[in-house]
Amino acid sequence: MNRILVHTLVLGLAASASAQVTLTEFATIDLASTANALNPEFIGSNPVAVAWNGSQLFVAGYNNSPTTITQCAIVEVLNPTSATPTYGPVFGVVANPPSFRGYSGLDISGSSLAAAFDDGMANADGIACFDLAGTLRWRKNARGGSGVAFDPGFPTGNPAVGRGVAWTTFGSGRRSLQNTTTGADIWDSTNGMVILTPEGSFWRDLDFDDQTGDIYLREGNNVIAWMRTGDNAVANPVLVFDQNPDADFINQQNLAVLRGPTGVIVLYNDRALNSTNQGFSQVVKAAFADGRPVSLDFGSFSPNPGNASYDFSYDAATRTLALLDFSNRNVHLFNVFIAPWEEYGQGCRGSNGMIPTLTLGGDGASPGSVSYTFGSGPANAAAFIVFGITRGSLQLPGSQCFAQVSPILSVTLGPVFLDGQGAGSTTLTLPGGLTGVSLTQQGAIVDVAIGGLIPLITTTAYELTLQ
Repeated sequence: MNRILVHTLVLGLAASASAQVTLTEFATIDLASTANALNPEFIGSNPVAVAWNGSQLFVAGYNNSPTTITQCAIVEVLNPTSATPTYGPVFGVVANPPSFRGYSGLDISGSSLAAAFDDGMANADGIACFDLAGTLRWRKNARGGSGVAFDPGFPTGNPAVGRGVAWTTFGSGRRSLQNTTTGADIWDSTNGMVILTPEGSFWRDLDFDDQTGDIYLREGNNVIAWMRTGDNAVANPVLVFDQNPDADFINQQNLAVLRGPTGVIVLYNDRALNSTNQGFSQVVKAAFADGRPVSLDFGSFSPNPGNASYDFSYDAATRTLALLDFSNRNVHLFNVFIAPWEEYGQGCRGSNGMIPTLTLGGDGASPGSVSYTFGSGPANAAAFIVFGITRGSLQLPGSQCFAQVSPILSVTLGPVFLDGQGAGSTTLTLPGGLTGVSLTQQGAIVDVAIGGLIPLITTTAYELTLQ
């Protein structure tokens, strides 16, 4: 700890909500022209699925009309960050899709683009793989109503039998796997990994953690995680998000796996209804792999209400996200910051009747910085940041407050003198060479009005993994 360089800035700032994931929009693509059957970029009445690798963007279409249309297809947005995007030639064309049918998912990996198509039954184009120029590599007769994803395989396994194009279908209790290059069966619906839980098998989408090979699925509107134990084996399912009832017959329930410094975060759309007046912030959600909710900060981004149909494609290399809005026919591109800290524990109430807050900011990098902002504290009080190595829970003598870092280290950050509103800020500057070091930290405020043996109140705590 003696390598940590500390300086204090008393800025008197108001507290703000702490977000685990911050998304900053940098481009919007209007896909309205892809819904016009007279245009060469026509892919269907609505865009429904998106794939993004940090530079190339693909969207697939859906027939959201009560009658048959001429086609559903896939198209590349050639210059996605331009104010006037253009389109490549359509590919993956499926003629005469029936009403309320179409593509259910896209995924991209390296030089390959996988697609799933559903017309209500098995179709020759059900699962397909293309190169990034749109040339078909192979297709498989299947009902592709449950999305598609590239399986990275088990980290210590055999890539020949663990990696490929993964998919499942309604009523199946297994993940099937195709060879990415040839389309040959690696595992099929009779011998693929078992993914069935008591929640059912109305699969809508799937994605993988590229680091561990763990699989995440939408069963109806539920989110289910399985931990990878082998090339074709999983164990210990976790119900990350439980929708009751499951909303099995509502389609376009999607998810994306984002790996951050503190582990996996699952981004998903909570789509239990088809209604068209659903607000974006009420239905786009995130959770840790064990089901604990994750806060999302989209800043000023506030699209028009929709029908809760959103699709996601995250590129880990560039830390960017493509988010497709079915109703409003847009794709939004975001820079993604996943905080290297996780909030835990509880604060305790001060003499002003409020529980003080502590909000972290900055990048948590080494070298880099972490900022701390206090709010709702006693007016004109002195505040400190205390540090530990692990999480703890030690009740302060004669107090209702808990020290939630352990052991409490001798180095503190502060004092920070709060203003008349009980707010103040400080910054911790980090040198290089600390990458991977984990620290716990908590705010402690001197509140003489509460009396007692130790006149301190505390905030929630954070575990920080330096980057």
